[in-house]
Amino acid sequence: MPLFPGNWAITKYDSSFESNKDFLSTCIFKWSFNIKPDIVIHTDVERAICIEAKYGSGEGQYPGTEHDKRVFRRRNMNFVKQTSLQRHMMTELLGVETQFLFLVKNDSGGSDTHRTISWRRAFSCMKIENCPPFAADMLANLGVSI
Repeated sequence: MPLFPGNWAITKYDSSFESNKDFLSTCIFKWSFNIKPDIVIHTDVERAICIEAKYGSGEGQYPGTEHDKRVFRRRNMNFVKQTSLQRHMMTELLGVETQFLFLVKNDSGGSDTHRTISWRRAFSCMKIENCPPFAADMLANLGVSI
């Protein structure tokens, strides 16, 4: 399925763009097909809340493969953060006014483009006293008391 932009190979179109700006724009378009946020809540047709949730891993970046990273290094280009791509997809490609939230394990994690909140803080403001045992165990691991 090579016609699907999310499957385009960076190495196939690298030589087609002399300009890094044009090359990056094509890469961002490609990645936008695979950069879906974890949760999107549409508050109305023109507005949304976009949540990227991380626990064990940090924020991803693109390109993802070592081969594609070599192309970026050769071109002397910076990698692109996952949350920056999500912002581009929601606001530029889809035209949705979006509030972004980065849900992380510790308050020390963060994002340049998203408001950051810890899992503990997020669950601390919810009514969770009657949650199932597996959820209570998870919340206890986060330091949230029930």
